[in-house]
Amino acid sequence: MSDLSMLANLGVATTYMAAGYRGLIDIPLVQLIPGSRIAGPARTVQCGQDDNLMVHAAMDAIQPGDVLVITMPDPRPVALVGELLATQAKVHGAAAILVDAAVRDIEALRALGLPIWARWIRVAQASKEQAGAINAPLTIGATTIAAGDVVVLDADGAVAVAAARVPEVTAAAQALHDSEEERRRQYEAGVLSLDVMGLRAKLPIQVRAPHPNEGPRLREIAVSAKAHWGYDRPMVVEWARQGVTVGPSAGREIFVAEALGQPIAWAAVIDRGDVCWLDDLWVEPAWIGSGVGTRLFRHAVDAARRLGATTLEWESEPNAVGFYDRMGGRFVRQSEASEWGRILPVMAIDLREPPGPTA
Repeated sequence: MSDLSMLANLGVATTYMAAGYRGLIDIPLVQLIPGSRIAGPARTVQCGQDDNLMVHAAMDAIQPGDVLVITMPDPRPVALVGELLATQAKVHGAAAILVDAAVRDIEALRALGLPIWARWIRVAQASKEQAGAINAPLTIGATTIAAGDVVVLDADGAVAVAAARVPEVTAAAQALHDSEEERRRQYEAGVLSLDVMGLRAKLPIQVRAPHPNEGPRLREIAVSAKAHWGYDRPMVVEWARQGVTVGPSAGREIFVAEALGQPIAWAAVIDRGDVCWLDDLWVEPAWIGSGVGTRLFRHAVDAARRLGATTLEWESEPNAVGFYDRMGGRFVRQSEASEWGRILPVMAIDLREPPGPTA
């Protein structure tokens, strides 16, 4: 398949992205033939103001496969192309016409079938008096188009690719298309673009006190987080029912991280005087790696300092030791966990030291 056929199939949006977001012909365009997709070398036509003399002249310059690209100094809704000019263009092999002005005779143009894109549909008459230029560089929508540059057109609009960049952009567009096909398969399987593209970390997160009746949701976050690390879910559900306290109590402060209007993580600190205890820190699995765990841990450290503690301690899940290491935690001892008789590391952070890393 030729580069032109590939670019036509890949389309304007993919080509524009593959070109490094360059070359967009950023004007409103009406696509006269629905479903048409074209890529071809530009045959540029610079008309005089409100004049189509040079469009008539261009009929003698058309080569098969050309895309006629027509504009005037100050684009206005004046009809530069109608049925008779379009008929000549088709007979001489034009692949398409892009008009940065108006076209007319719409029903006849659609019946003719030549793909045409125009800024306006109007019948205002053009003169035929002013000389312009054919095959000279022209600018449409802030993009300069030289003769021979490839113009890609479809329902999304139009983009121009410098002739010298066509092989490079075509290869990049195909690679981008293949990548998007893989993402489409992931999305069809239920995966979210928030996760595939790593966008969760960009969403605003609010840390707040828990709302009344929010306990079931917080417990479910704890269950999901625990199950994420491979523990048997029914066992985890029973553990959460018996051993996870989601309501406030004397000396125990709970704080919730919220995003998109929903709790996504929560933590709890118990005031034990000089040594505060990080009783819980649970993150909804979809949000692991988004920075919310770091945010809650720092909030817990601040809460412990506010309570006057010099040390914050906690039992760490084995899978979380690396995270707590990055937060500045250090191993202090081992402890038998309340659930399943496991031996877990107890870690601590000295609150008298400056805050550690934040990511």
